[in-house]
Formats: sequence, C-alpha cells, structure tokens
Amino acid sequence: HRHLAAHVRPRGRRGDRGPVAEMIDERDQTKGRNVDYEDVYRTFLNQHIGNFLKVDVGNRIIDKPANYKELIGRKEIHTRRVMIHRDTLRKWVTGEKNKLNMQQFELHMLSKNILLETAKKVRLGVGWEDNGGVNCMVFQMDEGESDVPAGA
Repeated sequence: HRHLAAHVRPRGRRGDRGPVAEMIDERDQTKGRNVDYEDVYRTFLNQHIGNFLKVDVGNRIIDKPANYKELIGRKEIHTRRVMIHRDTLRKWVTGEKNKLNMQQFELHMLSKNILLETAKKVRLGVGWEDNGGVNCMVFQMDEGESDVPAGA
C-alpha cells in the first residue's frame, strides 16, 4: 500500500485541492440562490458611477472621476462599450458582500451578450490621464445608459 500513499494529496487549505474542487465549492456556495448576475453588474455600475471616465468620439471627455486614482473604468459612448478594471470587478463580485463565483458571472454575462471580452488590455485614461494599459472586462453598454454627464 506504500505506492498508493504516495499518490494521496494531503487535505490542506482550500487552494491546495485543485481548481475543480474549488469550482465545486464555489458553485455549492451559491446553490439554492437565484442569482441575478445582471442586477449584480448594474449595482456595481451604480455604486461606482463616479469612478468612470466617460468619453465620446476622439476621446472627448464627457465626465471624469474627481482624480485619476479613483479611475476603475471607461465608458465609450460612441462605441457603446464599458471597460472595467478586471481585478476591481472580480473583488467586488467574489467579495464578502456578494460571495459569487466569478466564472459563473462571466459565463452568464457572455451568454446574454452583455460581456463581450473577459480580458483585454485597455488604457482607461486615454484623453485624460494615460498611464498605460490594465486588464479589463469589456461590456456592451446598457440601452438605458445615459450619455449626459452627471449633474448636467
């Protein structure tokens, strides 16, 4: 039985069990919950409304965050695209408040053609303060999304 013992992995922290076991654990955490991923996404946008650079054709600024350090996303009115810093959205979706599975969120949003790309390098500050590209998720802008700046 010695040869069998060599193949058994010790059970340790959750991260030591492998990606499939982690996915099953995350799925089980949301089991029985009817998750409205689109509402989760809209809530994120509403709670972070002041953290987006909103631009039109030629990177003409329509609205911007109070300072560059608060920038987490870019809304391009002319292309109807919303780019959100991937890590910021992931931490919000999987964090203490929501406790959701990011892969399930992505799969649902992709299936509804709301999420267009899961990982794209985007220079969020082009036209304002450009400090290079970050990994972003690209979404189709909501039909109800206004192109009027906040406070106008």
